[in-house]
Amino acid sequence: MEGAASYDLKTGYFIGFEYSRDLTKKLSFQTGLNYYSNKVIVTLSYNPDKPNVTREENLELFYLPVSLRYDLSNYFFINAGVLGGIDMSLNRVMTDQSGMGVVIGIGTEISLSDKYSIQVSPYLNLHGLLLVNRDNYPERVLDAGIKLIIILH
Repeated sequence: MEGAASYDLKTGYFIGFEYSRDLTKKLSFQTGLNYYSNKVIVTLSYNPDKPNVTREENLELFYLPVSLRYDLSNYFFINAGVLGGIDMSLNRVMTDQSGMGVVIGIGTEISLSDKYSIQVSPYLNLHGLLLVNRDNYPERVLDAGIKLIIILH
């Protein structure tokens, strides 16, 4: 919005676990529980009578992704689905991100042995697509990154 503050995310991280269940030879159901943490840099709108004010606030989300994974080949896959999240941020500077969102990703999985494999997956998560608390002009968090997962067979 014109005249409003701007919000920028720093490099954050997430930690969690995932569960996967094969539905067919190429299709799998995936879910998990993740904790996402980041810093939001808030820059107030420009005012020639006041100094430029910038501050940092914490963003903390717990979310549960539910997606389907489709194996394109022995090494490559795509996945997409929804996520439900709860915004646990204490000093909220943005719209509460609690609600439903979407997740999409691609990746590769390489077997290291009979017991272990490694998965590398770039992803996009759009949080707060359907918000619990409605706002006239909501901000939404889009986080992108690369997941590195060690899988036990």
